[in-house]
Amino acid sequence: MRLIQFTVEAALRARIPISICGEIAGDPRFTALLIGLGVRELSMTTNALPRVKSRILGLDLQEATRRASVIMDQSDSGRITALLDDFNALA
Repeated sequence: MRLIQFTVEAALRARIPISICGEIAGDPRFTALLIGLGVRELSMTTNALPRVKSRILGLDLQEATRRASVIMDQSDSGRITALLDDFNALA
């Protein structure tokens, strides 16, 4: 996740479009975190689209950004998992 965070931050600073593709992009558990980190393009299988779209439509962008920052400030993987689970429980 740190590599994704650093890559997104660098791309945003350089005004280079960035997208995430693959399993994590199509996993609604990570949708809010990725959006909160600044990712605006997700590429996934068509089967994943309805769940991810629903998650995105239910997001508060400001809250997603705030929570992504809190999650990424953690160093303990158990704490990160707990915060991510809590974030998703609010959806």
